[in-house]
Amino acid sequence: MSQNRWIRIEQLFAEALTQPATARGAFLERSCGSDTDLRRELDELLRSHDTSGVLDSAVRAADCVTLQPSLAAGTRLGSWRVDTLIGRGGMGEVYAAARADAAFDQRAALKLLRYEAAGQMDRFHAERRILARLEHPGIARLLDGGMTADGRPYTVMEYVEGHSLTDYCRAHSSTLRERLALFAQVCDAVAFAHRNLVIHRDLKPDNMLVDDQGTVKLLDFGIAKLLDAAASVGEGDNTMAPFTPDYAAPEQLTGQPVTTATDIYALGVLLFELLSAERPLRMRGLPSTQAMQLLLDRTAPSLFRTVKANSAGPIAARLLAGDLDAIVAKCLRKEPAHRYETVNALKRDIESHLRNEPVAAREGARLYVFGRLLRRYRWAVAGIALLIVTLAAGLAGTIWQARRAQTQAVRANAVRDFLVSLFEIAEADKPRDLRPTVEEIVEQGGDRILADRAMPQETKADLLGVLSRVALSMGAQTQAQELTQALLVLSDQLYESTDSRWISARHLRALSRIDRAEFAEATTLLEPLQDDLLRRGDTQGVEALLTLARAMSEQGGRVDEALALQREITALAMKDAQAHPRSALQAMIAEANHFGGLHRFKESLELSERALTFWKSRALPLSSEVLWLHSSIGNSASALGDAVRGEAAYRDAIALSERLYKRPHQDTAWFVGLLGSYLVALGRYDEAEPYVQRGLTMRRDLLGEANPSTLFAVSALARLRASQNRTDEALVVLSEAVAICEKTALKHQACVRLLQIRGQVYATKSEFDAAETDLNAAIALQRQISGEDGAMVASQFRALAHMQRLGGRYEKAIATVERALTLFEKAGGGYAGEVADARYERARANLELGKHQSALDEITEVEALHSKQYPDDFIIRVRMLSLKARALSRLNRIDEARATAATALTLVDKAQGLDPKMIAGLKLLAATGEGY
Repeated sequence: MSQNRWIRIEQLFAEALTQPATARGAFLERSCGSDTDLRRELDELLRSHDTSGVLDSAVRAADCVTLQPSLAAGTRLGSWRVDTLIGRGGMGEVYAAARADAAFDQRAALKLLRYEAAGQMDRFHAERRILARLEHPGIARLLDGGMTADGRPYTVMEYVEGHSLTDYCRAHSSTLRERLALFAQVCDAVAFAHRNLVIHRDLKPDNMLVDDQGTVKLLDFGIAKLLDAAASVGEGDNTMAPFTPDYAAPEQLTGQPVTTATDIYALGVLLFELLSAERPLRMRGLPSTQAMQLLLDRTAPSLFRTVKANSAGPIAARLLAGDLDAIVAKCLRKEPAHRYETVNALKRDIESHLRNEPVAAREGARLYVFGRLLRRYRWAVAGIALLIVTLAAGLAGTIWQARRAQTQAVRANAVRDFLVSLFEIAEADKPRDLRPTVEEIVEQGGDRILADRAMPQETKADLLGVLSRVALSMGAQTQAQELTQALLVLSDQLYESTDSRWISARHLRALSRIDRAEFAEATTLLEPLQDDLLRRGDTQGVEALLTLARAMSEQGGRVDEALALQREITALAMKDAQAHPRSALQAMIAEANHFGGLHRFKESLELSERALTFWKSRALPLSSEVLWLHSSIGNSASALGDAVRGEAAYRDAIALSERLYKRPHQDTAWFVGLLGSYLVALGRYDEAEPYVQRGLTMRRDLLGEANPSTLFAVSALARLRASQNRTDEALVVLSEAVAICEKTALKHQACVRLLQIRGQVYATKSEFDAAETDLNAAIALQRQISGEDGAMVASQFRALAHMQRLGGRYEKAIATVERALTLFEKAGGGYAGEVADARYERARANLELGKHQSALDEITEVEALHSKQYPDDFIIRVRMLSLKARALSRLNRIDEARATAATALTLVDKAQGLDPKMIAGLKLLAATGEGY
């Protein structure tokens, strides 16, 4: 293929990618005409682009060889002792180091050329020469250098402890003046480098660290260029070197000469990001042709308009209009000659803006200069300015303002009156037990909104959205269903499908469907929006997509699709992690939880730990997501048998929750109860007691007796009492809670749970009739909640079968299992763990009926499937292997029984909360081959 032919194909391919999928065919038809070979090449390229390959997904850490430092801790290089590896880049490794002699204490960062970067030796030496000539308080100093025994050069630099420039500003919520002051420090350091004939060529926030005193240090001159002192200002280096695409100037991508103006372009990108939390042009991940086309064809967007369109920016748009907009625009000119001539000129404009003086970027605009003079002498000319503004505005402006103010006042008054009337429902002077619950307040508030015909429709939609969120967060399922349905209908009448409020209504409705385990309905609401949400890629889109992935994962037969979507969401969120780190963190946590739901605990733990590192490295503020991240780590670690890590994570969740909320909060109550339940599972009942009791007390105080979260805490206390062989006390606690469900007519999963646990406690007392009555009541209630005989009802049938087997009602247990399996199959698959549990119950019942071969055949098949699908679910695997060993023993296959029992015993340490009788039985089987 000729070069011209390939260039033509590459150009058309890049253009085709910018077209909507539905318009690509027409575009190719126009572009290719009768050239069928050209069309075929493009079709093949587009198919390959749209198909995910092995390189399109991130490699899991578990699949990779862990990168090892080439220097062991304690290695001595000259006067320095190496401690730990703290970073790795394209050509070097960076270690924390300290003086090895006793002369004085000093910390440093030691940069060493990597083995595989031997070809970068010249660049490494160049960086040392550059640093040697740069002595400036804003540049990390060179302290020492040398060669290792194996011939690799190393550089010892000042150790800088701090955060990247953008992370620092975000963590400290820096004001406009504070951000500009930090930027001025950067300008000083870069200007000093330029005076010493050094171009940095890779200026970006990660190369600018800010310490606790607010001092900026410029780092990483690894690709910097030493200019010939005899060269003219217009000359520069035109050799290609590594760079960061999002901060690269056009001349770096096109191979044109690189000058000091290249660094000025990067400073413009940096200033744009500091003031807007966004980058002007995003090129990372784009093909080279598209990246160059984007830089060369598009002018960088206006800073002011960008911030105005994004209300979540760190600085108000009105503060960026005019001066700063013009300053950034001048830095980001495509032609180097049209940018600032020097970094000092850029800094002078920043300082002029802060002093309300004219800036060079807007030089020549007479009205602008005049306006600046007025601002400088505003008190002297205030009366004249007021007169001019009044005359210019005129009567029409006054009328318009009045009408606008009147409209806003009407809407504000409507919202205020509604909120006041809503909270008056509580009537604080009433006795506590007579005050309405949150659910009742929400329900009455919804009724008032819908009945108020005078309320503006948009105000009504806003209030329905607020109440819907309250109902969902409080677990008020019935109210959430009614409110989200009303909101959905109203949003269809008011908004276009591209409006964020229309999308929000569907998202809330989907969340209410998920609460009722109506996963297919939730998927139907959001799946048609999937492509648009992925294209938007904003915070709202990511949150809605996360809900869609959750619904798909719970919906039968769509686990793989859900996992693929979840990974796509995480990748999408990570692309914008710099501007929206919280969305990225939410996506990472959701992916970890997704794997946890699949019982793939090892992967879940790896992802959770990665998310925790992300949170710490970005210095993000403490939030509720971080609390639940620690809970997820505890769940995965405990499931993998790491009791120490699991317990520590739960305790961390409690401590962080108390730090975040400062006062008693329902999240803290949940984590306290979770730790108590975990200690119960470990058999540490005395230690568990105060946590279980405290969790319950907190929820009663915060949420009331009848709240579902409180009722879940009651069930935890009952399990503790039953584990302590205080079954009568457990039954009293459970019966009181069940009575609350009946009195309030509460239809919630918490009430199902209470009936289920009470049935289990009755079974431990051999009161199997009472146990079966409770389990049947749980099934009936679950049907009312779910609305149909779906997977949730199937799960209750499986629990009933377990109870029937314990009571020796083996035939009934088998029949109940059949009903459960039929419902799981009807649900469409995706419930492999539940199905395995049900088949386990059938195998045990058959074993007790003397159908040993049938029991062995079934449990062998189930154990093989389950260990393949859920290799980290050790508790279930031990139970299944135990049953398999017993079946082999009863068939007199003694050697196989002993081997199977021995295999199960190797997993016991990883499976916490097992019945001690089972463990004792396995030991007997492993030793003698005799069953129990």
